[in-house]
Amino acid sequence: MALLAVLTAGQPCAFAALHLTLVEADFTANLPVRWQPSDVVVLVRDDDRRPVAGAAVEFALPADGSAGRFADGNTSLPVVSDARGYAMARRIRWRRFGQTVAVSVVARFNGEEARESFDFRVPRPPSQAAPPPPPPPP
Repeated sequence: MALLAVLTAGQPCAFAALHLTLVEADFTANLPVRWQPSDVVVLVRDDDRRPVAGAAVEFALPADGSAGRFADGNTSLPVVSDARGYAMARRIRWRRFGQTVAVSVVARFNGEEARESFDFRVPRPPSQAAPPPPPPPP
């Protein structure tokens, strides 16, 4: 992962917009049957593509909880972007395996706001995976 110049919190900031970029979505299966919660990481940047430290970032899953929940049991998770502009939602506990789930992300900094929705295809845990196809006939 490439590191960019850092814009520190409290530094004068003259940008017109914030931008969110999906950096990582980790879906980890610990074979053969144990499914691990996953992490989603975004990068908050300004118009000049500089990372924005100290942005208030909120990750949100569908409010009814049917898609999953964050580690604290809620369907939304507020975090702050770090010194390199990264914000992470750790240990999402998915409930919709083998389906597409939307994760909404909102970032706010110095009166500016960015909104994105990222669609994830959540893989099935190994214990729920479809069996492999039969070998071709000889």
